[in-house]
Amino acid sequence: MGTGYIDYAGYKECVNLQNDDVQVVLGPHCGGRVLAYAWHGENALALDPRQDGWTYGAGTPPMGGPSGRRFDFGLDSHAGWFAYVMPNDMMFVKAYPTYPERVYGEMTGLTISLWYMRDFVCELEPIGPREILLPGASASFTETWYLTPYAFPEVRAGVDPAHVAEVAKELMI
Repeated sequence: MGTGYIDYAGYKECVNLQNDDVQVVLGPHCGGRVLAYAWHGENALALDPRQDGWTYGAGTPPMGGPSGRRFDFGLDSHAGWFAYVMPNDMMFVKAYPTYPERVYGEMTGLTISLWYMRDFVCELEPIGPREILLPGASASFTETWYLTPYAFPEVRAGVDPAHVAEVAKELMI
């Protein structure tokens, strides 16, 4: 338990953060990408094995990523959290600050972007407000991630939004 380095998904010396329940693996080779966010060994993040070890370099063919045949949509919400109930009996919750009085610079001015690709992956992406930075300045937008066991219903339409909200809000206390 603790921190260290491991080889993961074709990358050498990834940062490994782990306790009795959760493991987070960061791949500095690919922009600080989170490669694993796992609860008791079950990764909540979808990885395409064709991308294992891929890094950008001059003359390196692009990998593409899981963007083909995906469905994107956006929402405008200042709830400050959203959740995804997954078929592997987990719920992934993201919490983030919202700024109703600020301008959001995403193309359509939305605060949330979601995209699905078949049953392989769903990305939940909160969008921060527009920042105008002077040279040398910086900005940040923090997401807090939570992962908890949550039984996936036999029928997808059987997800109870009120119960999801109750469980998510309990996590965020």
